[in-house]
Amino acid sequence: MNLKVDIFVLFLLGAGALPAQTRLIGPARVNCPAPYAGTTFMASQEVCKKPDWCSSGFKLPTKAWTGAATWDPNLGAVWMSPGNVIALYYPSSGTNPCKTLCKRICAFVNPTGSQVTGLALDPRKPRLFVSYENNTIYTFAFSYADPCKQNAINKCLFSVPSGYKVTGLAYHRFRDLLFITAAKFDPVGNPVSGTTIVFVSKASAPCKPFCKYAIKTCGTTSFGAATGVTYDGCSRTLYVTDGKSTVSLKYGYPCAFKQISCCPASPVYYYGLALRDSGCKADFGTTGVTTQGRNPCSLTPPNCAFTPGYSGGLPYAGNSNFKLTFTQGPNPAGYSQSALLFLNFAGHCKARKIPWFCNSTLVLYPLMDSWFFATSAVVLTSGTPPCGLKGSFALPIPNFTGLCCRRVCGQWITFNAKPGTTNWFLTLSKEFHFTVGG
Repeated sequence: MNLKVDIFVLFLLGAGALPAQTRLIGPARVNCPAPYAGTTFMASQEVCKKPDWCSSGFKLPTKAWTGAATWDPNLGAVWMSPGNVIALYYPSSGTNPCKTLCKRICAFVNPTGSQVTGLALDPRKPRLFVSYENNTIYTFAFSYADPCKQNAINKCLFSVPSGYKVTGLAYHRFRDLLFITAAKFDPVGNPVSGTTIVFVSKASAPCKPFCKYAIKTCGTTSFGAATGVTYDGCSRTLYVTDGKSTVSLKYGYPCAFKQISCCPASPVYYYGLALRDSGCKADFGTTGVTTQGRNPCSLTPPNCAFTPGYSGGLPYAGNSNFKLTFTQGPNPAGYSQSALLFLNFAGHCKARKIPWFCNSTLVLYPLMDSWFFATSAVVLTSGTPPCGLKGSFALPIPNFTGLCCRRVCGQWITFNAKPGTTNWFLTLSKEFHFTVGG
């Protein structure tokens, strides 16, 4: 890591963490009336709570072992498959979930001709892991410039006991591992209860597992054949569903599992599972007001929106592309520009009014009483005056579980001066805050 990232790690390790509710998502069968019956829905559910859903527009999977999902934190979207195609969706909500259509980004026929049974994503490289009903596991590379264009970079055959199928995949981002579920089906394709096995492999060698664990029960009842699996690296929790129920297991590297809960999926039946929101949910927001100071008092600075934001995907642990940004900053013709970024713990930001020249008041948000971080290493882009200034600051977030749930606040300040004169003004943005997610 470079010095900037080292400082950021130390800074975040001191910040407070707030708990969040884990949310799962996946393709499902829902008891909706005609003409919506027979459709694959995308269901979203806080663990152990009632789910909601939207229609994918695809028919239901034709086999008990097909169907898959994985969440993409960079796009805020879900990769989903009912078996014969792979599609990328934004989640949707509505007053009648049976009539609500998911917002499809793209869809393509899976390239092997075999039915999809599992999906997992490494968003950093990026690469998509896909398992098929013939028990092969492919690794596809892609670019976020065109996420639906896949390039196969690896293929292997996963060895399972007779009558078993690979039914799901999940990616462990912090250790670069794959969880692979397999279960037994009878000669006519019906799932056999009590046969689910979870395997663990290196992502670079999916078909060479170094660990396996059998799930026999869900609470006091028999656990069915797994249809999906997903993993929350921040809480070190593996979620496995047999469609009707979801088992939660704590995972310890290299091969320790402990079942901690079992929850009904009702009223949906899952054909795949993904982690939409970790127990540490990545987010970004703004509050407060924008203020300005000026010299001379007769100067009237442009009143610009000056909006803090981010790019490169949400601030999740391991997101090396994360940047803090602002848009619509002051950029009047004939003025030079510079910018400063202030960061502090989320609990150390509050509005403080500072009297300024010309009967104006500035509002500063980050306190300077603890770890404090400021930089002028900001990339500025001048746009159309008077409010076209843009700024960005690369802040790669290390792939480290200790950063999960850490909350940060901050503020942008720009300074504009007219060369050859004493005319200048500064602008303080609203406060922004973000949480490092899993």
